[in-house]
Amino acid sequence: MTEQNKKNMYLRPLLTGAVICGTFLILSAILPATASNIMSNFLIQMLFATAVNVMFGYGGLVAFGQAIFFGAGAYVYTMLIAEGKMAILPAWILALVICTVLALLIGMLVLRVSALTFGLLFLGLNILFYDLAVKVPALGSGSGIAGPLRPAFLNDTKAFFYFVLIVVAICYAVMYVIMHSSFANMARGIRENEERMMFIGVNIKNVKLSLIIISSFFASVAGILYAMLNLGAYTTYLAMDVSTQGLIMCLIGGMYNFWGPSIGAVLLTVINVALSGATIYYKGILGIILIVTILFFPSGILGQNPGDRIRAKKFLKNTAGLERGKKQ
Repeated sequence: MTEQNKKNMYLRPLLTGAVICGTFLILSAILPATASNIMSNFLIQMLFATAVNVMFGYGGLVAFGQAIFFGAGAYVYTMLIAEGKMAILPAWILALVICTVLALLIGMLVLRVSALTFGLLFLGLNILFYDLAVKVPALGSGSGIAGPLRPAFLNDTKAFFYFVLIVVAICYAVMYVIMHSSFANMARGIRENEERMMFIGVNIKNVKLSLIIISSFFASVAGILYAMLNLGAYTTYLAMDVSTQGLIMCLIGGMYNFWGPSIGAVLLTVINVALSGATIYYKGILGIILIVTILFFPSGILGQNPGDRIRAKKFLKNTAGLERGKKQ
């Protein structure tokens, strides 16, 4: 790859990231302070969806269980602060180390089975961890664990929003570099043709294990931020809904595009936050959106290539034409 190509590869996403950060900063200045928590939630969900996509979109690993690491990050961090009386920074570091070790152990276990049962084994582990959180007294016995999870300077909602924005931006930068390296090329090769990659000498299991660890690490970061946002770790963080929604975010936005899961996360969070208070049928609306996406945008809103985007534009244009025809 030439220097010019490298420059172009990083310049465009850098500008995209700057626009996204700028948009959030402008919204924080315009909207009241109470909206800062909602925007923090948007950012955390975007990070979680992008972390899920490291496995799902780049590696083709369909895991119904990334809530394990989202919830583990939240629970471990909360327990270290609330019960271990640790300082914020050491608790962050130790929580991420523990979650990374957990990802390594789970990765070694789930990779012992075939691709068909890989997702089901993850699903079983997710159910197990959720049940432990509900039943074990040390984990709150279903009521969760609360505590003072933020330093004093982050108690202000806007200050915490800026903190989340900085952490998420750093995570995005790291993930982008990783997922546009030679390692990511191997991951995509395994997704498209695992047998061929095996023949050319690629260690399939090591690549998949690395994808699981990277994905789980950033999902744990999202979980810690979510615990800090809500000042506690609760069983809903480990629920199957969280794992399912992570995959849906990738499908809606576009799992073959780095920014696709972020678009899906924003749409899904809007549905969960805005529509859940307006109607009891908000999950039905989500189902309709998912069906339309799969039927008309199989590669998601952002698509996989220019052809996908052209098809999306034609669909939207035809839909708008039908609406105008009905009005006339």
